[in-house]
Amino acid sequence: MQTRRRLAATAASLVVAAGGLVIISAPASSAGALSCGIARITGSAGHKGAYASCDAMPEKWKIAIKCYGNGVHYTHFGNVIKANKSGVSTAWCDIRGEIEDDGINIVPA
Repeated sequence: MQTRRRLAATAASLVVAAGGLVIISAPASSAGALSCGIARITGSAGHKGAYASCDAMPEKWKIAIKCYGNGVHYTHFGNVIKANKSGVSTAWCDIRGEIEDDGINIVPA
């Protein structure tokens, strides 16, 4: 599991576990903790990918996946979800690419 600083506006911490539930620490003035569901997915052509489905976040965000394929490490980003909106962000590796261990993160957009 990889822990990194996320959501600069709230100085929250985010722990992402592939296929698990993510809890984001919210500031004391907030109504409560936010949550994200993260899952790995496989497309019809064999593409590997992942999606994050999150409650309304205080700033724009997107999923980022670290991939490895054809001898190259690279990062692909998903679609941007607007601030204070719930949504799903999805990203895909290239064909024959695999998501690296601890390679799924939610990042500010």
